[in-house]
Amino acid sequence: MANNNNSHSFPHRSLRGPKGLLFGVIIGVQLGIECTQYVILELPDGLVKGRVETTITNTSFYSFQGIPFAAPPINELRFKAPQPVEPWVDVLDATEEKNIVCFQVTSDRDEESEDCLFLNVFVTEYADSLPLPVMVFIYGGGFVEGSSESVNYGPQHFMEYGVIIVTFNYRVGPFGFFSTGDDAIPGNAGLKDQNMALQWIHTNIWRFGGDPEKVTVFGQSAGGASVSFRAGIAESGSFLSPWAYQRDQVAITYKTAGLIDPTYGNQSVSSSDLLEYLLTVPARDLDNASHIVASAESFDYNQLAQGFFYAPVVEHEHDGAFFTKTMFDRLKEGDINRVSLMTGIDSEECMFYADSEEYNNQLAAANDDVPSRLIPLDLHIEDEDAKSEVAKAITELYVANGTFADTPRKNHYVP
Repeated sequence: MANNNNSHSFPHRSLRGPKGLLFGVIIGVQLGIECTQYVILELPDGLVKGRVETTITNTSFYSFQGIPFAAPPINELRFKAPQPVEPWVDVLDATEEKNIVCFQVTSDRDEESEDCLFLNVFVTEYADSLPLPVMVFIYGGGFVEGSSESVNYGPQHFMEYGVIIVTFNYRVGPFGFFSTGDDAIPGNAGLKDQNMALQWIHTNIWRFGGDPEKVTVFGQSAGGASVSFRAGIAESGSFLSPWAYQRDQVAITYKTAGLIDPTYGNQSVSSSDLLEYLLTVPARDLDNASHIVASAESFDYNQLAQGFFYAPVVEHEHDGAFFTKTMFDRLKEGDINRVSLMTGIDSEECMFYADSEEYNNQLAAANDDVPSRLIPLDLHIEDEDAKSEVAKAITELYVANGTFADTPRKNHYVP
């Protein structure tokens, strides 16, 4: 066994991509019997230090975790579209996961922070052979939770197939999807975070050995809906999903603020005054208020029919708007990007609800009380008689002559 005080440097290696030198230095340090290799990469914003890791089959790959792709969205930048990151002077340590997530509506975690706009790049060690295809993953979570943590979305499996994987954080909940419907808080900050990350990738991925012309975006659930605004692989989510955008976000925004200070729960308060107040609210207080909104509304069908509580919105016409018409209307008008899209489902998504007796009972009662809630909103059935007939047919399909309350497990098979 080597002496713990010994350290050794590994020979210099460099990788070349399509446009020149990518990785400048690899340094190894041996402590005891462990050997860690590091790599230095030059980006326009400064030097980044990554590390060499291996998969369970001993395939080596380069890992860069916690690279900022935008300025911290704090203080006056709260609710704003992301801004360019400031260059750094010292070498940025990207050898370990930062364990920072954006504020989550569904939980309280010590790792939550507004300063959360980081991305991770994982490069198979074969990057010196040719520009590699790139896959970018967008996490789901109903636009209220989720992160790029490797415990959930690690790259190891993909590293066996000669690709580059990029994951990133984007703002969720009120920080990402508050909207006053005007210039004060236009909305869709979370989607704009995604766009900023994709722009960063397009500009910089060649430096990691990736091909900027071969970038595939993929995502699941809310991430799938996010993907379908662009192009890529959408799993269990689409921009046509009823929950994928919020129809009444202004009311949700004021309601959330009113839980902190009732003065600001009234929409007679101007949006500029509301914004001025919200910029003074501690992030944790705003996060706690969003918990209450989500908890109170969870089984309110009328709310869910309006979209998830904090979700993408149709913005007013202004510079920087993400979209200003519903995607259904844009699709009818042909006003869409004509690009390739692969879509599918996760067959057992949300099966964790199956163990919740309370959820089953509340959902069953809601289905029995208002059968028309079973009708997919995308059918756009407006006639009340037609609604009744369709709702009756759906009910008979699943519970025949009984009720959902008699067989609550049936709810898990209702669209």
